[in-house]
Amino acid sequence: MLKLPVMPAVFSYPYQESNHSTGESKQKTRESMQKWEESIEKSGESIEKLLPLMD
Repeated sequence: MLKLPVMPAVFSYPYQESNHSTGESKQKTRESMQKWEESIEKSGESIEKLLPLMD
């Protein structure tokens, strides 16, 4: 349960970085999204399940 407050921050951060539209930031965005997806898979949750918690 402690991870839930952290996940939205991790989720939104790559989009802020990608606004700079540099190759490095885009690479970081892909890596961050991969980590996000992996953490969702490992926890057995889905983005659909987490969305109501973010509202």
